[in-house]
Amino acid sequence: MSLETLSALYPKATKSKNEAERLLEQFELGLDRSIALQQRLSAILNDFCRQVTELKQVLDKLKSSKSIDRSQEKIWDRRIDNLVSDSNSLRESISKQLDHIHKSQIEEQKKLSYSSPEKNSGVGALIREKAIWQESHIAIDHALEQARSIVFNLKNQNRMLKSVRKKALDMASRLGISHSLLSNIERRNLVDQILVYGCILLTSLIFITIYLFIHYVYQKKTKE
Repeated sequence: MSLETLSALYPKATKSKNEAERLLEQFELGLDRSIALQQRLSAILNDFCRQVTELKQVLDKLKSSKSIDRSQEKIWDRRIDNLVSDSNSLRESISKQLDHIHKSQIEEQKKLSYSSPEKNSGVGALIREKAIWQESHIAIDHALEQARSIVFNLKNQNRMLKSVRKKALDMASRLGISHSLLSNIERRNLVDQILVYGCILLTSLIFITIYLFIHYVYQKKTKE
């Protein structure tokens, strides 16, 4: 890992950010709200978040190995922090836009289903069924988006904790702190890791429960 690696990754992340912003602008202005654009927007955003995470990992390794001087470290810290902020902002904006358009589509479908003279016919039933599926789709998409955001933030926090832990252990060894205290620090780090992965597991269980509940409601509405 070297500064050249950071210099090579940074333009790619910036390019992904600019592309995501361009597609989001098209979507917000109503120039293109197709399914294809929505899928491409989500893919570009995921690439951008992955590239930001990779940049942060490379910088952390350079810091740990002391392969970067203080002035360069500050510059790259600021650049990567800005990219992290941009990725969070983009994720929130895209989630709001997709949620809004999906809700509008569902409301339109509901109006058609309840105002149609074929309300009690097979066509009306199909329209209502489609509306219910779209509601489920929105809820699941929203849950997945929140899950991605939570996992992304947890990974960043975990990397920060590892970096702080390593610095603390290095400082402790230099100061000659007892082995028992270092062992306590190690145990605390293990507890922190268990809490992080426990939160991820709990979040996953909550989303699975939401999905099963929506599926149950759909079956109940279908029977009615």
